[in-house]
Amino acid sequence: NIKELPEWFCQLSNLVFLDLSKNNIRTLPENFSQLTNLKHLILSHNSLRVLPDKFRQLKNLKYLGVSNNQ
Repeated sequence: NIKELPEWFCQLSNLVFLDLSKNNIRTLPENFSQLTNLKHLILSHNSLRVLPDKFRQLKNLKYLGVSNNQ
């Protein structure tokens, strides 16, 4: 049951698919935009209210699942 991601996590720049669903994540690190190769991101069933401003810099992102958040 993940509550937050460590800052170093965003250094995984070759990450393409990420499923963080069904956790208790409330916020994403500001440097989340460093995951530039990310294409598929699932954040459903968490406690997210907003996404970081720099989130739009994820130019390769093709799918974003954010259902069932706050």
